[in-house]
Amino acid sequence: MEMTIDLKLIRVESIRMAKLLGVDLPGTLPLLEGEFDLRSAGETCSRLLAMNAVAATAYGYDRAKAIAWLNEEALTNSLSERERCFVFEGQGQPELFRMQIEGMWALAWAVGVAGELVLLRYV
Repeated sequence: MEMTIDLKLIRVESIRMAKLLGVDLPGTLPLLEGEFDLRSAGETCSRLLAMNAVAATAYGYDRAKAIAWLNEEALTNSLSERERCFVFEGQGQPELFRMQIEGMWALAWAVGVAGELVLLRYV
């Protein structure tokens, strides 16, 4: 299911929420231009699962097992080209994929997979 979003409406709501939270915003905050399509919940979860295999590989998980799992779960199409090269060909810097863990957690929270988003837990 394809959904389009109203960027102006999102901007108004984001500014309202930021003010409510006491966040000062610069007056030059740009509005995103163009049209954006949202992924379905299934596509988003597939993307998150695929990213998990990439991150696991970046932390030393067996590459062959990660590839076998991605193939079994039909998730290879959910990988970016850079992720595909890293997992399947060993090309790229693992550090780049290790840094995605926090973003993956936020994405999992946003789609309701993670029950709590804890910020600054280790500070």
